[in-house]
Amino acid sequence: MFADSVRVWVLLTGIRVLQAISAATTFWQWRTARRVARRAVDDGTINSIDATSHGISLKFRSQTLYGVIGLLIGIAAGTSGLVLAFLRIPVLINVLRMGPRYAVGTNNAISVLAGIFGFLGHAVNMNFDVSVLAVMGITGMIGSFIGAKQTGRVSSITMRLVIAILLVASMPIIVARIFSAYPN
Repeated sequence: MFADSVRVWVLLTGIRVLQAISAATTFWQWRTARRVARRAVDDGTINSIDATSHGISLKFRSQTLYGVIGLLIGIAAGTSGLVLAFLRIPVLINVLRMGPRYAVGTNNAISVLAGIFGFLGHAVNMNFDVSVLAVMGITGMIGSFIGAKQTGRVSSITMRLVIAILLVASMPIIVARIFSAYPN
């Protein structure tokens, strides 16, 4: 409803600005975490460069913050038609101080729930292509399973870097689309 009243290029531009902020923040967090971990390894404080915590809190105030952030990302996701993992993962890591492995797993669970409800909204009017859903759904599930199994083999610091690189790498595609497909 709201998405129909706002020009597509405005939504895409807003999302790309948020993505750029997320990428910059994630790079900064990666650099800081890497520096701190190297210093701790050099001092003998820790044995591995991969020492992170979950970073979550069960206090009411923290849970309220999580809820507000989730609501805002959910509104942006529903408006744009995107699941917005590129925005949610940096928020989980940088704002909520969750370790990258837990952020990715938590994001996947949130994406499933958001995806189900988003799909139900579109399924009422059959606003999807069954053949694309079948092919990309099956291959996406296989790829996600393989990727999830690899998560434990990569340090959290490397995961931060990969997330930041993916955020930056995907931005030019959408920016080009903004100017080519939605010039007005």
